[in-house]
Amino acid sequence: MASIERLGLLTPIMVRSRADDELTLIAGRHRLEAVRRLGWESIPAVFLYGDDTDARLWEIAENLHRAELTVLERAEHIAEWVRLTEKRQAEEKPAQLRPVSRRGRVEGRGNQGGINAAVRELGVTRQEGQRAVEIDPIVPKAKGTAVAAGLADNQSALPR
Repeated sequence: MASIERLGLLTPIMVRSRADDELTLIAGRHRLEAVRRLGWESIPAVFLYGDDTDARLWEIAENLHRAELTVLERAEHIAEWVRLTEKRQAEEKPAQLRPVSRRGRVEGRGNQGGINAAVRELGVTRQEGQRAVEIDPIVPKAKGTAVAAGLADNQSALPR
């Protein structure tokens, strides 16, 4: 808050319009709270024209740049980003346009396309993308146990 008071808001918040024409905050909750506490009546904002997937991808990208994420939380965000990207790629390139193997299966790169996109667009390493996809299927109870045991920030303690 002190930096916003001293320097002004350097990064605008991001919003999008819902079906009922209300605005939804996509990124910048802490910035919005800070300017409210400072008594600002308005705040610079970027308007996102996109669907729910676009909004979630932006939100994930923003959250990944926050230092407070544990290794487990970061992996969950990256894995969700990979899933959403895979879904988007599948929608943009229907199965009938993808190569078919001799056995009649639609060929693809599995989640490699999403991992490649994460490497390119999020700036994560290939290893970090692979690891996130491997960690993500851990059942929620096991994730809760890892957090309770203080292992959520211990990369080597999480399953391979």
